[in-house]
Amino acid sequence: MKIRIRTDRAGEAFVRTCAWDTAIPLSLVFKDGVLTLTVWRALRRPVSRLLCESGVRRAAALPAALVSELTRLGEAYLVSEGFAPSRRSGRIFDYSGTGRSRILGSTLPLDETVLSCENLTGYDLAATLAAGRRAYVTVAEGQVVSIAAVCEDGEPATCEIGMETSPCAMRRGYAASNVAALARELAEAGHCVTARTEEGNLPSERTLTAAGFSPTGDWMTIIGER
Repeated sequence: MKIRIRTDRAGEAFVRTCAWDTAIPLSLVFKDGVLTLTVWRALRRPVSRLLCESGVRRAAALPAALVSELTRLGEAYLVSEGFAPSRRSGRIFDYSGTGRSRILGSTLPLDETVLSCENLTGYDLAATLAAGRRAYVTVAEGQVVSIAAVCEDGEPATCEIGMETSPCAMRRGYAASNVAALARELAEAGHCVTARTEEGNLPSERTLTAAGFSPTGDWMTIIGER
């Protein structure tokens, strides 16, 4: 197992200046035998010490006891800073292009013409377009009912996809169609395409599988709110 530790200075600085009420001091990604930890500077030393003491470098898989200790460390730090801690986790999926989903005629690239339609998703379509983030949407009866878009953050060579479908338009293949169209375009442009689901979100996992994704790893994030 390889270990990488990254320091999130920007996130820590924003919280220190009270610009944000949400803190993510520690996140963990385990994929392809590599453990990547992104931590605040204040946690870098205790996290490094914990990793050394755990002997995780000799492990072939991520030990549950280590995850538990990292969670305890992050939550204790959040409490000391006045945050209410919680934990989120789930699976990582990578695009392989072997999905069974077909791209529907109602799946369209996000452009200026779509902005005139009523938007039933939680995405800000104008902001997404203005930021230059690629996206595909489903337009049904003059309404945007489903979207798949490139997430804001990520490494330059990697594009992470997020998706959302209005409750009135679920189970019609719209999400898988949008995701498949976007993933295909990004892959053809030379990007590695990935997506995440939260633990227990089986509908999203089925959507990604249908769109040509396969599970490749796990993630966990410690979040604080105040």
